[in-house]
Amino acid sequence: MVTKSSQLRGHTFQPDIYDRILPLLPQDKESSVLDVGAGSGFFCAKMLESGYENLTACDLPDIDFQVEEVPFHGCNLNESLPYSDDSFDSVVSIEVVEHIEHQANYFSEIFRILKPGGRVIFSTPNIQGLASRMHFLLHGTTDGARRPFDPAKESGLQHVNCLGVQHFQYYIARNGGEIVSLGTNHYRFSSLVFAPLIPFLALVMWCRGLGRKARRQGGYYQEHCRLHLSSAALFGRIIFVVAEKKPL
Repeated sequence: MVTKSSQLRGHTFQPDIYDRILPLLPQDKESSVLDVGAGSGFFCAKMLESGYENLTACDLPDIDFQVEEVPFHGCNLNESLPYSDDSFDSVVSIEVVEHIEHQANYFSEIFRILKPGGRVIFSTPNIQGLASRMHFLLHGTTDGARRPFDPAKESGLQHVNCLGVQHFQYYIARNGGEIVSLGTNHYRFSSLVFAPLIPFLALVMWCRGLGRKARRQGGYYQEHCRLHLSSAALFGRIIFVVAEKKPL
């Protein structure tokens, strides 16, 4: 593997993310994989080391992408991806979505270039976690965006749009996909402390499901409850959302 510098680093404060995401990729290592928001190429390098060969990467044009074996395209992730429809078997986007201003377009573009039956893996700070919910109660912000946004910084450098599980469910369904699993890099002790609240949360969601609007949503609302009450959503530090584009 050829890189422009002797050392690559991931662009996240949770370095165990990358090894946890690798097993979520397709087992066919000849399949085409796009890394959206690839940064300097740390995860691309890990995929190469794991035997994946058909890789492509994209990020902002001024990013110093360093893995020479992987084709790189500069683009604005708030606008469009420079690829044809149904181009890739898989897409991975690690710690990116929370930086995106135009998220509806971001999801639309990812599912546009994903082949039917293809897989996409997102990772993002988990604002559904019980500790993050308590942080919001106390401070009025999630712990995915602890401080006021700095107007002197570009939005792409800040967590301007942290998403909860319900947002992923909505955007993925709107673009012809479905969530197949949730995962996490590790559980947070500060969330586990609030585990006794889970029966109360489940009861509240069940009672809400008796309402007319929830009953009208049927299976979609039931899926919403299942995702919200999963161990990854309740206790995870970073949440992994694995989705697939429905076949034609």
